[in-house]
Amino acid sequence: MPSSIAIFFNAVKIDAFGKLCHHKKPTTIEKQNVVRMNRDTLYSNGVFDFDAAPLTINMPDPGQRFMSLQVIFQDHYTVDVVYAPGLQAYTREKVGTRYAYHIFRTLADPQNLDDLKAANTLQDAIKVE
Repeated sequence: MPSSIAIFFNAVKIDAFGKLCHHKKPTTIEKQNVVRMNRDTLYSNGVFDFDAAPLTINMPDPGQRFMSLQVIFQDHYTVDVVYAPGLQAYTREKVGTRYAYHIFRTLADPQNLDDLKAANTLQDAIKVE
């Protein structure tokens, strides 16, 4: 299993530092970034530096579709999980460390191209400032 440092580093490597990177297709079994990634889930992730600025996330309303946000601080503990749409604010004081990894999970039917497109549209609607 990758260490928390490796997980943060991998996010930075894919240009997800200070912004979100959306993975528009289901994760293949051969490309698991963490243990047991879901095959019916699209991921969006980013690492944010709270010394640079506080972070505000606007999570869109997914309707009946499952969508979640998990916030992991740099010592690899989950400090927040959000299942409802709306604004979420994060600071170093709230999170507890300088850096935090934010990961969104959006349910999608990998066998249905229309459903994947709808899930991708929802991913694109996530806003970070």
